[in-house]
Amino acid sequence: MKLLILTQKVDTNDDNLSFFHNWIAAFAGQCERVSVICLYEGAHELPAHVRVYSLGKEQRVSRLRYIWNFYRYIIALRHEYDAVLVHMNPEYLILGGALWKFWKKRVGLWYTHKSKRLLRPALFFADLVLSGSVDSFPIPTKKLAVTAHGIDTDHFPSKTDFALHHPLAILSDTRISRSKHVERTLAISELLRERGIDHHITILGGPITEDDMRYKEALSREIALKKLPITVKSVTYKELPAYYQAADIFINHANVGALNKVPLQAMATNLYVLTSNLSYKGILPEGNIVVATPNAFVDAIAKYLKDPVPPMSRDSICKEHNLTTLIGRILGEIKQVT
Repeated sequence: MKLLILTQKVDTNDDNLSFFHNWIAAFAGQCERVSVICLYEGAHELPAHVRVYSLGKEQRVSRLRYIWNFYRYIIALRHEYDAVLVHMNPEYLILGGALWKFWKKRVGLWYTHKSKRLLRPALFFADLVLSGSVDSFPIPTKKLAVTAHGIDTDHFPSKTDFALHHPLAILSDTRISRSKHVERTLAISELLRERGIDHHITILGGPITEDDMRYKEALSREIALKKLPITVKSVTYKELPAYYQAADIFINHANVGALNKVPLQAMATNLYVLTSNLSYKGILPEGNIVVATPNAFVDAIAKYLKDPVPPMSRDSICKEHNLTTLIGRILGEIKQVT
């Protein structure tokens, strides 16, 4: 298959979207040719039969120029792809969908988010929708194909040392945003300290929007004021595994009503995972899914410390949610489009 992928960013140094570089490489392993159109092009190292085309955000061109470049690329490259995969940006479907239909290109949309913005008009142009779980796509549609998530299990190997650290090493991997409820992690630290549980919490992630930045500043002030044992830092996808290896417990605050992939990465590492995401029922043991309050998380942490049996969750992630399998499922679904 000759595939055109449209995505937001191709950059191994980005602390939010660098994971998609591994996706592109995985597609390249199963496709004759891969062309990638992205809004922003940064550092990358991809096989020779992959070509990356930027709409120009890294050069700070105008929005009008983005649109000009978009049409220039999809038209110039139209004989170099027979299928299109839009990753998380339905606006690309709205812009290019009519042309792709006219050229009889098979078009898929990968989407895992609660936001419905632009989805309904985008659905008209999509031949199929691909998502990690039934509840990861917010609009009912017969076009939906559930593929599971794609965790690069080679990138996230199992822990080799399960002895608990002193202080206890707790990890959270999340965008710094109000919607991610990072303030609950600060409250967890306060409660752990009140209970005499020596700990250190590392929060991996950074802000994106201006409001995210203001939120991060407020969190930093509170951490400093209360002298909480918390470190907040942005790291690239390449750097993530070392932090997962060094942690004892992974915490995830999620009210999104969808199967987010970050706890799956922790499960691939055989980390003990606590989440408030109800979509993990049947994937995690019942005791690992807690009410979305700091007290509930602290109670679960204290319970685990009394009997810290290492979880062995990696096998299920390798079987159901590994990246190579996901890419095969996506390509298989696209091939079935008539």
